[in-house]
Amino acid sequence: MEAVPFEIKKGQVGYHHSLTWHGSPSNRSEHKRRAIAVHYMPGHTVYAPTGNHPMEAHIHVKAGEFMSGESFPVAYRK
Repeated sequence: MEAVPFEIKKGQVGYHHSLTWHGSPSNRSEHKRRAIAVHYMPGHTVYAPTGNHPMEAHIHVKAGEFMSGESFPVAYRK
């Protein structure tokens, strides 16, 4: 495996596959580092909680139900 630097400058956005190992060095500024994560899923994805993810409290569908509603908007429809 080879590490490949990918510099993201202030105001830029970076995209990568969900299975790509990624990280960044420590934040050396006085400002908080902000991030937004967007995950695209097929429409038949169902909720399968593990009990140990920090975002589970924000999911408003029951185990086994389709990921739907305000938190899971449809991005593309044929």
